[in-house]
Amino acid sequence: MADQNSPWNNVTQKLLQGIDYVPDGIILVDTRGAILFLNPAASRMTGWEQSEAIGKDARSVFNVVNAVTREAAWDVLGQVLLDRQSYTLLPNSVLISKNGTEVPIEDAISPFNDDQGEFAGAVIIFKDMSLTRWQLAKALHRANHDPLTSLPNRTTLHERMLSGMARLGSASHALCLMAIDVDHFKSVNDKLGHAIGDFVLQVLATRIAGCLRASDLVCRVGGDEFVVLLPLSGGVDDLEILVQSLLEAGRAPIEVLGVGISVSLSIGIALRHEQSGDVAGFLGDADKAAYRAKAAGGDRAQLFELDFRKDAGAERTLQYQIVEALRTDQFLLQYQPVVDCRTGRMVGAEALVRWRHPDGGLLLPISFVEAAERSGLIVPLGQMVLQQALAQRKEWLERGLPLFTLFANVSAVELVSGEYVERLRELLAANDYVPYSLTLELTESSLLGVHHQRLLIPAIRALKVQVAMDDFGVGYSNIEYLRNCAVDCVKIDGSFVAGIPQRSQDMALVKAMIAMAASVRANSIAEGVETAEQAWLLAEAGCMQVQGNYYSPPVFPEEIEQLLLHQWTVPVPELAQPTCAR
Repeated sequence: MADQNSPWNNVTQKLLQGIDYVPDGIILVDTRGAILFLNPAASRMTGWEQSEAIGKDARSVFNVVNAVTREAAWDVLGQVLLDRQSYTLLPNSVLISKNGTEVPIEDAISPFNDDQGEFAGAVIIFKDMSLTRWQLAKALHRANHDPLTSLPNRTTLHERMLSGMARLGSASHALCLMAIDVDHFKSVNDKLGHAIGDFVLQVLATRIAGCLRASDLVCRVGGDEFVVLLPLSGGVDDLEILVQSLLEAGRAPIEVLGVGISVSLSIGIALRHEQSGDVAGFLGDADKAAYRAKAAGGDRAQLFELDFRKDAGAERTLQYQIVEALRTDQFLLQYQPVVDCRTGRMVGAEALVRWRHPDGGLLLPISFVEAAERSGLIVPLGQMVLQQALAQRKEWLERGLPLFTLFANVSAVELVSGEYVERLRELLAANDYVPYSLTLELTESSLLGVHHQRLLIPAIRALKVQVAMDDFGVGYSNIEYLRNCAVDCVKIDGSFVAGIPQRSQDMALVKAMIAMAASVRANSIAEGVETAEQAWLLAEAGCMQVQGNYYSPPVFPEEIEQLLLHQWTVPVPELAQPTCAR
């Protein structure tokens, strides 16, 4: 008999004790498959106590099925006992415990020999994969779904489109693709904030999905863009009913904190009847139709027509023309004076780009700026505008004309394009910049995105360049946001000024904006002043500076030069004595 105190027995005892703490299940069986031993982890996963399991056929305790087919798994243990080689279970194996609980597992079963080298049975080692498979499923879900709405994303859409388009061919079947764009969503985001905007998207996602069949697919593919993919085997009437349901779902008010938010949907519809793999073309057709629906006022659906593809060609043509215009100096500047409310004296001028088009005459920014932003051409265009304006003012100063503040618009695309501050520094140095005589105008939405970078605005101000919040009032417009942005002045949007004096609400809003600017020591400039009465009321409200056609429309540099030469001043309206205060 072996000495129970021998080193070998001590090692064996410690090994058995250690197995009790192993997180993986371990079952030891003899040559007939009867259980000799199972550790606590195996007992926990199978639901069998060791005292119950010892001596039982392991296949009655280690009960494994395929998670997909629900059929009993291949008898791996029997195979190991038969040919005495190691095997593993097939994927998707699930252990059914004594109480019916299912545990996804991975396992390996290997033969073992006794201390004389004779075959003695098999050892089953298995791991609880619940967490791992859950994590894998979660990662797969994240990769294929939108985190905000939990709808499938563009990846899933692409796969389903390829599959659906490959099955086309029957004249009675078609594949329908709807590109859905939310009307007025930017206004919701700007005025109410991104949290409310996100809630609106979640509600719309639920509503759109509620209009569809189980076989249909709705995905969120962008900020406020959804896509619906559905097989179309019925008549056009069925499609019309669905479209009307979607439009009604979109226009129904969304209640947030007791307030009804109204948006609507622009729906572009494209159909395919023949097999194809052109996913991008199919999506492009639906997008073009949605663009037409939105351009027509929104809250409607538009079926794609072949002529729409010409519009995309027109966009590309416009971009090519912008490139050529930059190369051949077709862009030029006009300036609109900025006037002191109290004195009527010109204290600044806003540089406004114009395009002397070879065929279209003098084009305003509305004709080309959006295309320039979409293509990235706004970056060289914005740099050209600033270079021209700074160079022009440098020339005027060298000729002894008085210094004035130059205002210039900056696109958010320019700010995020990289190296903006360095390019600005170079332009200022090249044009003998006078500190604090340039104000860059950024929209509220641009400032929000830029402010999150935290360094860009302070870096601009470090160059002794002032920053203005343009179109103030149409976006976020709260004191905390204004304080955090640390702007030097706010330009009150002309849409509010236009309502003065007819709409008392607009006057009240303008006064509030002026007070907000003053509270953070920012200058206030009202745009779009058209009448003497508006000018007087703004001065009475404490507005510091104004610009608009009442004083002067945008004019060419030669006319600005004459205004500077003669120290041009507009008489202060005599409706009453203004009480403008800084």
